[in-house]
Amino acid sequence: MPTHFHLLIKVKEDETKMDLITVAFKNFFISYVKSFNKKYARTGSLFQPKFKKKLIDKEDYLTRVIFYIHANPVTGKYCDNIEDWPYSSYNTFLSESPTSLKRKEVIDWFNGKEHFKRFHDEAMS
Repeated sequence: MPTHFHLLIKVKEDETKMDLITVAFKNFFISYVKSFNKKYARTGSLFQPKFKKKLIDKEDYLTRVIFYIHANPVTGKYCDNIEDWPYSSYNTFLSESPTSLKRKEVIDWFNGKEHFKRFHDEAMS
């Protein structure tokens, strides 16, 4: 998305790991903003709103979050179909190309590629 991005990160049940992830993203954003501001001789924040995290504590919520991430470019009117957004993981989950994403885990969550695709198609209707 031109204005923001979404990441779905699985963290083992350990609050300190969530804190470490938050600190890592904070440090990443600070470094990026400093570099960007130096390059373009500017000051101030680049990102609005600030970094957010949400705990996914229910199975149906996980399903909705996966769909939300994939549907966001369509609902934001950046493209007409989920599969048209080039920066989405949607097509990667349906492909066989090498990836570092947890493809099998997500596809298994939906009980196969057909169900993954059908869920997204029906939810977009």
